[in-house]
Amino acid sequence: MRGLRRAAGTAAPTAAAVPVLTRRTTRPLLVPRASDSDEAPEEITRDTIKRLTKLYYYDKAEPLTTSTSQANGSQPDSRQTAAAAASCASSGLHFSNLPLWRTEWAVLPGCQEFLHVLAPHYVHMFEAIFSRPRPWLFGHLLLPAGSRSLGSAGYALASGSSSPLVGVLVQVTRAVRLRDGKFLILATACARFKVVRCVRELPYSVADVELLEDAELADDLQGAAMTAVLQAAGDEVSITSVMAAASAATREAAAAVAWAWLRGYELAVAAQQEWPGPGPREGDSDLETHLLVQELMAHGVSEVLPLPDGVVIGRCDLRQVAAAADTALQETLRNIGHLLQAGQAALEGGGLGLLGSSSSSITSLNTVVQRGVDLQGAEFEHLLSSSAASATLEDLLMLEAAVWAQLDTLIVLANRVRGTRVVGQLEQDKAELRQALLECTSVAQRLRFVLAVLGKHIKVLAAVAAVKSVQGEQRPDGGAGTQS
Repeated sequence: MRGLRRAAGTAAPTAAAVPVLTRRTTRPLLVPRASDSDEAPEEITRDTIKRLTKLYYYDKAEPLTTSTSQANGSQPDSRQTAAAAASCASSGLHFSNLPLWRTEWAVLPGCQEFLHVLAPHYVHMFEAIFSRPRPWLFGHLLLPAGSRSLGSAGYALASGSSSPLVGVLVQVTRAVRLRDGKFLILATACARFKVVRCVRELPYSVADVELLEDAELADDLQGAAMTAVLQAAGDEVSITSVMAAASAATREAAAAVAWAWLRGYELAVAAQQEWPGPGPREGDSDLETHLLVQELMAHGVSEVLPLPDGVVIGRCDLRQVAAAADTALQETLRNIGHLLQAGQAALEGGGLGLLGSSSSSITSLNTVVQRGVDLQGAEFEHLLSSSAASATLEDLLMLEAAVWAQLDTLIVLANRVRGTRVVGQLEQDKAELRQALLECTSVAQRLRFVLAVLGKHIKVLAAVAAVKSVQGEQRPDGGAGTQS
């Protein structure tokens, strides 16, 4: 013990002469010390997180590209377009590296969603989305059991799995970054798409997708597409390549026209609601953040986005939208040479090319029928299984009139059974019903499916109304029956 004391005594002067690196001299690069700043520790932490986020996401997100000029307003590069068509059998509007929000519910085009992004992998996804220029686009895809199924082989983005492959393209119109780094987002569902190639599954899914067109629009443009292909085809092009290119050109033209109407008319209200700026908004205090959330929610009261045809919203110039759609059509038909080249090259190389999906494992879309989902009605399965041929305008108008009549009947019966617990009797898998609507390939098939769903609900409500009426007539006090 005495020796240790002597050693300590001789070491003390030496230690005093040697400079020692203290914690104060080793200041971290990003995290400031609370003692060196007048800011509160919470503000310092938030500022540090923001700087780390910028370092990580700046110019690091996967590029979201499309093979057509109508999607991003720029002119397509012919070599890139030809390469895209040859590599992924592109038809219509093709989005590469689209991040997917896969949830337990399905959403329909024209609907608005409030998204409270809590899961870390989806916070990561939206940070990557917000690091890109507008528009902020992502895909919404039904996934049974939600994030718990991510990475599972049974729910992979591949043919034959239990995961649907038809979803909706969604655009973020407003976003608030909350104090804890999470997001509250107002988003608008735009158009249906199908997954053509899985890029990755984790930490969140990314895929190449193509927008889906309705059969009625494709049939209307089939003649123009065939004429354009025949004019562009030379003597060396085989008839097989011509037919394949005509089919692909029809789908591409239909998607381009639908996209022009969607962006110019159907989403005009969402465009008016959109917040400008390079990123999500955030308040400097809890009160400012709360006010931003209130402002965000004030424009998303209605789940269904109204069309811009009212006096309050302001009418659209439909002639201008129609002219833009015609321009998109003509631009598509003028640039179909790459479809012929891709089809011919694929045939010469022994691949399927535009006749199939040789570069992708997606051969079926895992529809409701293919996955064996029970929608509790034989008429549902029949409508979804049958080939959905397009309908004439007169047929569509009659189907629309039938939908209005069914809705009126439904309202009358709902008033008669008011106060009666019929929710359990009407219980359906709403997510799968909406998914079935997404997978309808024509407007006529969609309207017939809606009629079948309304008819099933009307039968249940009519039975409940009849029971309630009988119970009212048999009351012990001899009271009158229930009046409608």
